[in-house]
Amino acid sequence: MKKKTKRQTQNEQPKEVQWQPLSSLPLIAQLIDEGVADAETQEALLEEGKERPHVFDDDMIRRIKKVHTEKLEFIDIYLQQIERWKKETLTVDEHFELTRLSRQCECMKELVTSILALAEEIGKQTIDKILSMDDAELGLRFLLGEIK
Repeated sequence: MKKKTKRQTQNEQPKEVQWQPLSSLPLIAQLIDEGVADAETQEALLEEGKERPHVFDDDMIRRIKKVHTEKLEFIDIYLQQIERWKKETLTVDEHFELTRLSRQCECMKELVTSILALAEEIGKQTIDKILSMDDAELGLRFLLGEIK
């Protein structure tokens, strides 16, 4: 059975979720685990980038926000899939794997939320923002320590 979700852009129709059979558990587990690893890497890079926000431009920040907002939507779908599987007759190993994957999804959700917050913070001082300031404003912000 297919379910319509809210995953859509302005000009798209809602996407239909293709619910997977329990036999797809290893594939979904791999996707979730890779998603967590990617989010950890991205968060670490953005933490480093906080010290040098001028190396980012507005387009890069926009893309980061778009990708990670979409990732949040996928996490919700993963969690719904896991809940569907939990209603089936499971082996002990499947039960433990679903519990682990639920925790991984929550971890990924925290990481992605942090990434979005970092992108928002960095987005305030991108190279585009700095170049759009007049000399007086730039000098003042530098002297006040707002720009490094």
